[in-house]
Amino acid sequence: MPASEWDDRLLMMEWPLNGHGVTEVRLTFTCYQDHRIWLDGEYLHGSQATNLMFPSPHAAQIGHFVDFTLPPGQHRLSVALSRPKKDDGVAEWSLALAENPSHEWIPNAFRASGDSSAITPGTSNTDTSNTDTTTKE
Repeated sequence: MPASEWDDRLLMMEWPLNGHGVTEVRLTFTCYQDHRIWLDGEYLHGSQATNLMFPSPHAAQIGHFVDFTLPPGQHRLSVALSRPKKDDGVAEWSLALAENPSHEWIPNAFRASGDSSAITPGTSNTDTSNTDTTTKE
């Protein structure tokens, strides 16, 4: 298969990632599409598609989370998804970073350092800035 055809079959996404001092983490990525994940350009995890969504780090499906040691500082999380079939129309995913072993979400984990739109931990009981649940066409 020519490279251009393969590129047309993938969706690439990137997020800034920062554990804010937490080094033992659980990254969950649940998706209706096959996917592969890299941290700072190094392969981290991958899984096949699922028809079930469990966006909570303490109840993630086997194969849809990875526990690892996150070095301090700012990182780049890259994800490749297989494009949905034309009949499906959308690719849906859920992404979260949590502290291990408590599985408590890490606030603002997917915001760039210095992002003025970041929510200060403890200021809102509706802080969902640590997760990304997105639908793309």
